[in-house]
Amino acid sequence: MGKKPKDPLEIKVNWRYRTILIVDNVQDNFEILKAALAPTHAKIEYARSGLEGMRKCIESKRIDVVLLDVDLPDIKALDAARNLKLIREDVVIIGQSVFLATASRSECLASGMDEFFIKPINPNELIALIRAALIKRDKRV
Repeated sequence: MGKKPKDPLEIKVNWRYRTILIVDNVQDNFEILKAALAPTHAKIEYARSGLEGMRKCIESKRIDVVLLDVDLPDIKALDAARNLKLIREDVVIIGQSVFLATASRSECLASGMDEFFIKPINPNELIALIRAALIKRDKRV
């Protein structure tokens, strides 16, 4: 009998060499995402606003992935994604929202975001989503 294929949600990752920036103006959302990403061993950074997130991403080439809340009060996330991709073409940007009121999924992807998810998300699904986005961008996982 053949070997059963691995469930992609069961794949373990060791991203000690990765830095993930979570941009969300709600501290509780940051804490939830940080806890969900703990098994990856990635370094997690936080920005409370879109402008702070853009600044951190521009100043630090170590940031590999940005989890960008679509509903930020200080800057439109679509504009932030477009501007970040102009400056940091290499960074993976994944949009996140509690609901799609500000922009549609297709608008998010057209702005330069690599992927999008609706909160809350299962931690294993979040890790699988980030992993798939990294693979699409030819980045080592």
